[in-house]
Amino acid sequence: MTGVLALTKKELRIQFSSPPMYIATAFLLSAAALWFFLIHGFLARDTATLRGYFAAMPLLFVLVIPALTMKGWAEEYRLGTSELLLTLPLRSIELVVGKYLGTMLIVVCMLLLTLPVAFLLMPLGEFDLGQIVTEYIGTVLISGTAVALGLFVSVLCTNQSTAFTGAAGLLLVLTLIGRLEVVLTLPGPLAGVLRYVSLDTHFDGFVRGVLDFRALWYYLWLTSLCLYLTSVVLEARRRA
Repeated sequence: MTGVLALTKKELRIQFSSPPMYIATAFLLSAAALWFFLIHGFLARDTATLRGYFAAMPLLFVLVIPALTMKGWAEEYRLGTSELLLTLPLRSIELVVGKYLGTMLIVVCMLLLTLPVAFLLMPLGEFDLGQIVTEYIGTVLISGTAVALGLFVSVLCTNQSTAFTGAAGLLLVLTLIGRLEVVLTLPGPLAGVLRYVSLDTHFDGFVRGVLDFRALWYYLWLTSLCLYLTSVVLEARRRA
């Protein structure tokens, strides 16, 4: 456990000294605000809900999360520090969890910076606090899955640009795949499978204020699977 925490702290130091982290944070906050107030038109709708604000998060994470995870393992390979990490008396899964926790703490800090939006809007109407809490729970879950996916792509790549492009492409597909039935005529069973695979489809319930335990299970299962696969790749490199 001590080794995992040490690696988590190391990841935090790397992220806080990395310009992409600050750029990603600024992008997330500004893009979400612009969408909510200008494009979605919160003030014109005269409705006390933050659904429009959180509904934009899955697509924003397509760019934000890869910017955080691209350095995860690809940069370790480039600098040659991955060899040092693999010689540490830690299991591969512990190395993976350490990096995952470090990146997730950064994401949580980003989400905390969105709280002023909710607090500033509270006097304007009777907002459902339970719905807002559920929306934040869903946002943490989907971001956690996106981070695990991004780190898995990073462990397969040898440079940051490839890791970013691969993670962004994968997240874009998994986010939008559930919407294909809107533009294509698909058989019912296939449409159902695509909706189930989609990250965004599972997020819809949380945005409406519904704590969907099936979606909760889906995010936790996919996150665990990605972390496990990342550890398998690391273990293979360790034995090579």
